[in-house]
Amino acid sequence: DNAERLSNDKGRDDADGDAAGHSVESFKGVHWVLLGDSHLRYLLGAFLTRFRSPGLKYRMRHTNEWQNTTLLEKQVRFYMTQPRIHVIDRDINFRMTFLWDPYLKVLLQEMTTWERRPQDTPTLVIFGSALHWMVKTHEIYISKGAEAAAAKYREQLKSLRPHLTRLANTTTVVFKLQDHLQRAIINNSKEAVRTHSNYVLYNEIAVQELAGTGVVVWDSTVPLSDGYARECIRSPNKQTPPYFHWKCQDLGHV
Repeated sequence: DNAERLSNDKGRDDADGDAAGHSVESFKGVHWVLLGDSHLRYLLGAFLTRFRSPGLKYRMRHTNEWQNTTLLEKQVRFYMTQPRIHVIDRDINFRMTFLWDPYLKVLLQEMTTWERRPQDTPTLVIFGSALHWMVKTHEIYISKGAEAAAAKYREQLKSLRPHLTRLANTTTVVFKLQDHLQRAIINNSKEAVRTHSNYVLYNEIAVQELAGTGVVVWDSTVPLSDGYARECIRSPNKQTPPYFHWKCQDLGHV
């Protein structure tokens, strides 16, 4: 399982500043950065659940006020447009930054900054993207087919290869494959995001383009998402508290 390397963050200390080198506070310790769409934001929520502690605090990009993460843990699983969320736990010298980056354009900017300021490089980077590319290239999908539409996604990943290769030489970099969703149960839908085979295609492209870069491909959540979708179809109101409050009515997330 490629996810096993998630915790292998090479144990380096990173310097002051957030993912873009903007000062957060004087801090040394482990720094994880998550970049991508709402699925990576949900991953942030999962981490917040697992890391619950009195010392875990967060703040948004636009404020300097650190707050308890209890409310954020719920908010990130709903629609929110915050471009940057900082999380910190000084008791264990840990911080985490989420960056809204559905097209992986911010990632390139961040990697450029980290190359210029190696001391700001995170100890772990997790990124992912696919769904927004499917929506963005909808017209191409309709007129020229899935492969032609997905070519734009391939081009973006290809452009990131040299930067990712250099980054993976100094830190653990993980690409999370796109989960299969309940709403994608048709193989020839007129909407790319509702076509199951499109999810398979985009994941195949990611695996191909990231091969040889040193980036870890996180694939274990894909079969998990298949099981989740099947359970939701069978039991739309399924709940297994206290931690696993299913959202079967949300057809676009796991």
